Amino acid sequence: MATLLSLPGTAVASSSPPNTVVNGQIFLGDVFQGTVDVVVEAADDATVVATALGNVASATSDHAGVDIENDQVLDGDGRARAELHGGMIGESKTIATAMGNGVTAAACCGAVDAASSQTVASGAKIDAKVDVSPNNDAYAQFGYVDAHAASTANAVDVKSASGDVSASSLQTNGAGVRGRADVSADRLEYETMVSGTGIGNAVTARAADGAIDLDVDQSNTGGRVAGISTVTAPYADAVMATGSAVANSIYSVNAYGDANIDAVQSNTADVVGRARIVIDRLGYDVMAGATATGNTALATTIGGDVAVDIEQENFGGGVSAQATIDNPGGVREPGRMMSASATAYGNVIGATACSECRQDIRASGSQINGADVSARTSISTGSAGSVGASATAVGNAATYQTVNPNR
Repeated sequence: MATLLSLPGTAVASSSPPNTVVNGQIFLGDVFQGTVDVVVEAADDATVVATALGNVASATSDHAGVDIENDQVLDGDGRARAELHGGMIGESKTIATAMGNGVTAAACCGAVDAASSQTVASGAKIDAKVDVSPNNDAYAQFGYVDAHAASTANAVDVKSASGDVSASSLQTNGAGVRGRADVSADRLEYETMVSGTGIGNAVTARAADGAIDLDVDQSNTGGRVAGISTVTAPYADAVMATGSAVANSIYSVNAYGDANIDAVQSNTADVVGRARIVIDRLGYDVMAGATATGNTALATTIGGDVAVDIEQENFGGGVSAQATIDNPGGVREPGRMMSASATAYGNVIGATACSECRQDIRASGSQINGADVSARTSISTGSAGSVGASATAVGNAATYQTVNPNR
């Protein structure tokens, strides 16, 4: 049985045996875009969601395994815009999501076997933007605010609840990628949570009861990958803003089976993560967090051995993370916390196995970083109960460890 969604280049299949899917998708249009613009003077709650997807495929089975062959090519710009302009809004959720190529393979009760190739052409742009702000010059008071923008060029997600997961993935991204969320108001009451996320290539593999075998080749050559968030207001109660960006990402987690990861990751794009909070007077806690990473590959297993063979190269203009809190009027309530952190990595490898299960790690890692790596944190405040700030910049990091999950 196959079900098609009314999205550009989108196919969803939940198949009967033999649970085999062959998917080929090509998008050659100039642009795919989803835009939502809402103006409301007063509302108890408001939800604004904008989604732009180039090529997306999903193969799922609720009774057996899934085999999928996937080939996706995109040559066009993706834009998701979610805007909310208002006066008095009690609770709001504003989300923008843009993706170039995406494939998901999931099985309840069997193995997942995936072979995927994804390409986003050079010069393209994948961009998600959220804007929550007053309507013209009117007074704006917002209550609970959730504002999130996320952009991804290529994504593979494979998972099984009971079975092995095997996947080969070739991902090539030549697009600039940005996720940006901006929130501004005269008064932000209760909680304000804002995030901007940008990802070039991503592979995620999960097996709740089985082994994982991954063969991944990722290349990110777009000019920039950025995740940016900003919050601006004369007064706010509690605020959390995060900006995160990663050029190439591999994440694998499984239980009761071995994990084998062979990967090559290469990045030549700038990677930027920024979080900025400018609030004159604060009522409660505030946190700004920024992360930027060129290449990351992480594997964790419980009840099995881990074997990784990973090569990483990060060049380009640089990897930078910046977190800023500007609060000249200080924090109203005593004992409240103000924290900001910025973390930047050129290359990261991590492999973790369970020592209590008497499992082993076999690792081969090669890391070359030829780009500048910088992290900067800035806090300026009139007063606060406690202030914490950190900035961490690392060219290459590799961690191989066995841990006891019962400790």
